[in-house]
Amino acid sequence: MPPWHRVFTYLNPTETAKVTLKTAALLKTALASTARAYPSLFEPNFWGQILGMLEVNSVGFRVISGSVSRHLEAVGKEAQTNAKAGVQLHDLLRAIPDVREVQADGTAFCSTVSTINHDCRPNAQLITHLGDTTVEIVVRALRVIPPGEEVTIAYINVEQSVEKRAESLRNKYAFTCECRRCSSEIGTGRGRGLKRRR
Repeated sequence: MPPWHRVFTYLNPTETAKVTLKTAALLKTALASTARAYPSLFEPNFWGQILGMLEVNSVGFRVISGSVSRHLEAVGKEAQTNAKAGVQLHDLLRAIPDVREVQADGTAFCSTVSTINHDCRPNAQLITHLGDTTVEIVVRALRVIPPGEEVTIAYINVEQSVEKRAESLRNKYAFTCECRRCSSEIGTGRGRGLKRRR
């Protein structure tokens, strides 16, 4: 298995090294006394592995802020009776013509969720509930799960061919899927370029 920090497939190795070095230096500065007491925790190789583990085991979500819509709504009401507010609304809409909501991407590390394995026929899925100030990640069953059966989720788009699924899992998560679906598709010739592991 490759080092954890190599999971940043969207960065080239030079960029990955830069991110690792920069974040390690920032952390070392922010936690100076801890860095002096435990210097090995702030070494780039160790920190790169931590970043990689967080990347692989985190859950991404998008928060949409209603503040722009609320502002537009308030200014819009005022604009009906106030010419200055109408000009402000026009200027604002011209400045952000296609934006009605501000989106923020976030990442959460959920210790329980990070232990759930992948399957190309998952029996559960992750659902994100966004509150005004909170994010809740729920594991929801897709079917009845009998006692003793492992709860699994899909790490990737499972509607892809077995070859594409294998490539995605290998590139992002550094493993080869051996679930029943993949084994079946490889055994029936649908996975032409893949071999069954023995």
